[in-house]
Amino acid sequence: MKIYGRLYEKFGIFVDGFKFMPAYQLGRWDGKIRYVEKTGRTFVKLLEEIIPEVIAMGYEIEINDLRPAVKLVTERIGPDFFKDYGIGLRPYQYDTVNTLLDHTNGIARIATGGGKSFTCAALAQVLNNAGMRTLIIVPSGDLVTQTSGDFAHVRS
Repeated sequence: MKIYGRLYEKFGIFVDGFKFMPAYQLGRWDGKIRYVEKTGRTFVKLLEEIIPEVIAMGYEIEINDLRPAVKLVTERIGPDFFKDYGIGLRPYQYDTVNTLLDHTNGIARIATGGGKSFTCAALAQVLNNAGMRTLIIVPSGDLVTQTSGDFAHVRS
């Protein structure tokens, strides 16, 4: 089996309830989501796990990373980030922003009424301060109006 085939098999996980899905029941799918394609394409974040596997298979590796350097954002925020606008952030809001900045990516999950708009606004402002642009996408027209209103409270 080629190296990509081994990685394809190793880095796949079963989807919850896969046994009840028609594609699985008809034999067209094995029930797994794959994180390495059969061509070898994968996610950069998985390289820490994949490289030792490849070395264990007896391959020598030379990495030539041609990606442009990512500008790291060093600014971190606290409860007073929006104090000039009369808004105080809650601990989980500024912790969420700082955690996303620490990891350079991720998904934040905040409950209804938890202040997602102000959390997004704070993150967008920090990235803007670092010379980056952001795009906020919301799923409905009502939320566009609400989010736009929340952002208007904290525009600089």
